[in-house]
Amino acid sequence: MKIYLLSQRENFDYDTYDSCVVIAENEEKAIMTHPYEDKWDGIAEIYDGWCSSKYVKVKYLGETDLEPQVVCASYNAGY
Repeated sequence: MKIYLLSQRENFDYDTYDSCVVIAENEEKAIMTHPYEDKWDGIAEIYDGWCSSKYVKVKYLGETDLEPQVVCASYNAGY
């Protein structure tokens, strides 16, 4: 499995995610991952707090033996 840093700058108001670290098989699957793992359904198109997958920036970080998952996420909470 590969480790990726995902980030986005399209949806940056309160109660949004700006980035996350995920473990996925490949870049395409990483891009389709929502930072709040419970919302992931394979089609990460405009969920509350994230952005359309076409706006997700991806940076490869390395390799791991762990299963696919969201490792951590950066969430900008509102009031």
